[in-house]
Amino acid sequence: MFKLLTLVLLIVSSLFLVQFAFSSHGACKPGFEEFITERGTTACRSIAESQAIGIATPQMEFEYADYQEYIQLIVDQRNIATKTSVVFLSKNPQDLLIDPVLEERIFNTDRISSIKITNEFNCGISQMVMDPDLGCVFIGVERGGLGSDIVIIREEARKVADSLMYQDPNDLTNTGILTLPTKFHSVLLGTKVATEVSEEEELVKYGSEDIATVIYTIKRHPTQKMFSVFDTFVIDDRISTSGGFMKTAKEIMRQSPEYSSFNLVLRVDEQEIMREITVSFEKNVLKEKIESEINVLDLIQVDNIRRSDVFSDGFFPLNSVIQVIITGDENLQVKRVNPDVKETIETIDDLIEDGWYFVSKSGYEIDGRYLFGEKSFILKDDLILSIGPYSGTDEMIQVGGGGCLIATAAFGSEMAPQVQLLREIRDNTVLQTESGTSFMTGFNQFYYSFSPVIADYERENPVFKEVVKITLTPLLTSLTLLQYTDIDSESDMLGYGIGIILLNIGMYFVVPAVLIMKIRKRIYNNLF
Repeated sequence: MFKLLTLVLLIVSSLFLVQFAFSSHGACKPGFEEFITERGTTACRSIAESQAIGIATPQMEFEYADYQEYIQLIVDQRNIATKTSVVFLSKNPQDLLIDPVLEERIFNTDRISSIKITNEFNCGISQMVMDPDLGCVFIGVERGGLGSDIVIIREEARKVADSLMYQDPNDLTNTGILTLPTKFHSVLLGTKVATEVSEEEELVKYGSEDIATVIYTIKRHPTQKMFSVFDTFVIDDRISTSGGFMKTAKEIMRQSPEYSSFNLVLRVDEQEIMREITVSFEKNVLKEKIESEINVLDLIQVDNIRRSDVFSDGFFPLNSVIQVIITGDENLQVKRVNPDVKETIETIDDLIEDGWYFVSKSGYEIDGRYLFGEKSFILKDDLILSIGPYSGTDEMIQVGGGGCLIATAAFGSEMAPQVQLLREIRDNTVLQTESGTSFMTGFNQFYYSFSPVIADYERENPVFKEVVKITLTPLLTSLTLLQYTDIDSESDMLGYGIGIILLNIGMYFVVPAVLIMKIRKRIYNNLF
């Protein structure tokens, strides 16, 4: 059992829970120990090696930060719709700031388990019918010790929540500790006592059976406005200005403001508060977009996703995750993925390369997580899943071509030196600038419109395959020039990029045209 890294436990249990469990880092795997890096982050190192050589140099180390960014895409085939949630969470008070007075009152108020502020429709509870102009504040109160009588539990839970919400619980006319005008609405109980209440009272199966949820109403504000306020006053500038999933959330909000919702959740665990900000987007989609081939970034409505620059100075493999859940009435199976599949995670080395880790790759709910590894970005056509009816075995997953379909088919393997050269130039040079990223986004739309057909024909026709190899040689030769240049700015990228494009136009079009004209002239002179 201890063969697997504790990382797996993180992946399966905390980081990747559908309901966005509030996770912090776990312990290092057996044989490894925690230590603080020079940057103040926590990492893991080999105990044996450090003891053997008497210094802190690890054999292998990875780092983890309290701040995490997370994207969940739910593909609902039954209702032909998608829901994208972009989540930011941290237990570090410096990452997501809350009022110190509120924080102190939370710790000084017994039984408080959570606080949630939302502008979701009906406050996110399907059984409730709310004024569309109202949002909600939920206060989770631990029910243990409040008795077994329904009426008393509700009364006592409200007293606890009021003592937190209002400076003076006897005067509920003030704006409260959240500085929001609030009005008491109701107390919801979980399934523990559901059989004891009437149908009118019973908003069943909401929350935990151990928690009483006290609801207050607030004025509902648009998601963009709420996010902007929290971005200004709650989210640390270091995180706000570092791009990553934060930039993705802002981009989606601009495109679909009417379908978005905002949630702030504070979870209380002893003397720590896990802070979570979630922006969600729901939309109906064309059936063909989710029926067989699922382009993840296309459904999220972005051309690329970059990790936050907060993680650019180290190896943080578990701090940026994209989760995809596919649900429906049919027993489905993942047939093909891009870029790769991690069947197991047994060593830290398994986290270096990007790829998919599947909690379930077949059934009525498919659940996969994309891990960036050492990569800092992903393009639209680099993250694709093909699904189909269940075949009876999970051995059907085939790995996609990693984006370079024509070259991969020509040279026979994604690990061929020529293919790796193309990938290294793309990842380490072109995509390191905004102009390079924009170029690749446009190029991919053109390239993937025809490359699958050519790649398939290469596999079927050996002669054509050899012709493609020869044809690619001038391109590969010209691209190697980028390995010997220092591209430190957007202007450098534009200059060298235009130069390479003009060079290839010359090699593939101008030179052949000149040669053809000379041959035609010579033939003409010989004949006449």
